[in-house]
Amino acid sequence: VETSTHPPVTDPFTPTALDDALLAAFRFTLQRQSGVVISSIAGFDGMMAELHELRRTRGIEELERVSSQTTTALAGPIPFTYRTLFKDWDATPALLAWFAKFFLPFLVGDMTLT
Repeated sequence: VETSTHPPVTDPFTPTALDDALLAAFRFTLQRQSGVVISSIAGFDGMMAELHELRRTRGIEELERVSSQTTTALAGPIPFTYRTLFKDWDATPALLAWFAKFFLPFLVGDMTLT
């Protein structure tokens, strides 16, 4: 039985089916970008174990490269749209925070919008 070598997540966050699907897509993309598929641990803990292994075996520069490529691959047209349409809006930070709260809670955790 494989176990994680990093501290367990103690956040009481309970993922929804959408969270699970988004995390799976994120993890799948990370695995394709890095070539590291070493963990049979499910979910976020498994993804973290793979990232720790990537950093340990290939170094921080490779981890940064993979992170950047993963973000680019998953972002699609969002950066272009942001730079083209929303960069000068005063409400842009609030819009990004709202998006993260409702669509990326598996990455940002429970957050309160103010």
